Amino acid sequence: MFFAAPCNDFEGEQPNCTIGKTVIKCRYGAGINADTADALWYHIPSMGGSSGVRRHHPKQLLIGMSMESSEYYPALDNKNFMKAFDIESTYRTCSQVPVFYFDYNEKQIASLFKAPKPFERKKTALVYVNSNCGAKSGRSDIMRRVIAMNHSTIPTHSWGNCDRNMHVSGSFDKVKLIEDYKFCVAMENSITKDYITEKLWQELERLNSNRTAYEAKLAWKTRKWEQLAPDFLAMTERSHVRQPHSRCQLCRIALRNRYHPQNYTTCLFNKTWTADYHVKA
Repeated sequence: MFFAAPCNDFEGEQPNCTIGKTVIKCRYGAGINADTADALWYHIPSMGGSSGVRRHHPKQLLIGMSMESSEYYPALDNKNFMKAFDIESTYRTCSQVPVFYFDYNEKQIASLFKAPKPFERKKTALVYVNSNCGAKSGRSDIMRRVIAMNHSTIPTHSWGNCDRNMHVSGSFDKVKLIEDYKFCVAMENSITKDYITEKLWQELERLNSNRTAYEAKLAWKTRKWEQLAPDFLAMTERSHVRQPHSRCQLCRIALRNRYHPQNYTTCLFNKTWTADYHVKA
């Protein structure tokens, strides 16, 4: 299998890729001949909204990939643009091969169930790390208001490039930094509806003064995998926590398509998924 991937950060043969007991020899690379490749892999954020996507032979698959949201790359919401692709490999759960940030950092998976530091060893403060100061979600504006409150019991420690109020010398490991705090703020860069009220501080003060209540919030770390939230389990079942790497999943699809071609479609043409999602023309 050959994937011509002009914008891919991976070059070479995808390791440990099988279908059943058969090893798939699947190679990605910018130098692969597009005229004979089994698939063409496009990184949508790098395309600038251009629609220069074309098939070089009848069985060739056209794959559109993005881990970034349509808030930043509106081409993902453009039906005329997305209809050029056979396979969607994005953050959307309706993708044939979804790619979640959770997929790409095995360290995160291992640390997910790592026992938290003892209550008494954590700092009584709200930690905030943000270096995208112009996020479309408005999180920077929200956190500026939080920092300005200057809460006496639970101060906000801002470590990122945005509204920093802590001394930083050199680089730091964000995950390890957060582990030292009782409370952390995490907001996506593309969430547009969010607000904060005094109820946040009331809840934080309650948790800070009640160790049992605080530790109850972290009780999920001691649960068995099958006892976790159904939506979380559904996501991980489709990620490479449970599945092969997304590149291998694409190789499997391309191999099947080589011998048994079929019609594919992307999320914007999925009536179930778009039932509660506004699609641009």
